Amino acid sequence: MLSFVAQPQHIVEASKFEKPARPACLPRLPKVLILSPIVPGSRLGDTEIVGVPDCHARVEMLDIQDLTVTYSETDGTRLPALENVSLQIGAGEIIGVLGESGCGKSTLANAVLGLLPKAASVANGRIYFHEHDLLRMSEAELSGIRGSKIALVPQDPALALNPVLTVGTQIGEVLSAHIRQGREERKDKILHLLRELGFDDPEQVADAYPHQLSGGQRQRISLAQAIACEPKLLIADEPTSKLDPFLRSEIAQLLLRLHENHRVAMMLISHDVALIASLAHRIVMMYSGHVVETAPRAAMLAGPLHPYGQELLELASTASAMARFHASPCPGVPVETKVKGCCFEPRCRERKAICASTVPPYVQLEPERTVGCFKYVE
Repeated sequence: MLSFVAQPQHIVEASKFEKPARPACLPRLPKVLILSPIVPGSRLGDTEIVGVPDCHARVEMLDIQDLTVTYSETDGTRLPALENVSLQIGAGEIIGVLGESGCGKSTLANAVLGLLPKAASVANGRIYFHEHDLLRMSEAELSGIRGSKIALVPQDPALALNPVLTVGTQIGEVLSAHIRQGREERKDKILHLLRELGFDDPEQVADAYPHQLSGGQRQRISLAQAIACEPKLLIADEPTSKLDPFLRSEIAQLLLRLHENHRVAMMLISHDVALIASLAHRIVMMYSGHVVETAPRAAMLAGPLHPYGQELLELASTASAMARFHASPCPGVPVETKVKGCCFEPRCRERKAICASTVPPYVQLEPERTVGCFKYVE
């Protein structure tokens, strides 16, 4: 399979590469991927530009069922941030969670990790990881899973890293929390991780403090922490949003390499359409705390079914050079309070009378493709 690298106003063909045999659900992956603006003329709709093939024969690893999370307001009322969200991730699969800022993507990640703030609470639902309900685990049990089985790549490593500790010490703390090993063995592991993440001088980097590194280097340190204990699931929350276009491409290629080398499943959370298109096997599109459509990557990019997805990809294909990396907002202003019916109804160009009063059901139109819209209800 060939992949492409898009530079401003250009698409350059990249070469193939070979890797050892892998499970049938993980075909060979390209070395370079799209990580740049979706330029006019690149035909996002009918031309497959993504770099990661669909993943078939999925064995469910994470199963989120009807998850509802609410936040308390100052007046004592509860405002839902997620409503009846359901999604599944298979072993070795990359799921792209796509939506504009404020749609609940990060709340979803924090709910999986058991890191919701005090103002938030789970009102309904289940989160199964290898058939164990994470919502029913104690804090001690969750602490044993975080970092070892499920790891997080934070949005801003400058805030996540401790400024008074060397990066080698911080990677070592992750290892010490979950793996029993001697000091020399731990040091060798730290240097191995730094080499894998592309550092040519791992000894010097291990002794550096976060402020002595660039933004891209700090994000690579966060990746090293995340994969240190060989987790089964990596949650990457806007991993490229704080980086310039060149560094975005670099981090995305590292994510792809880690997926290849470690067979780790990923929940890739972003409002960067190009990033999701380049890496995800399946795309989950969210709006205002709801999953509005789920589909295999190629099917979603060929043509979303939900009106929000249709406008989103249309805007991403025609946005200005500065905005092309991000999912542009649809026309209209998002409502601050929850609507009674469809969450997208106030901004939808195709709304019907029923949309204002009734939440649309999820309709399965194709295998692994569901959409919540009355357009498809017979």
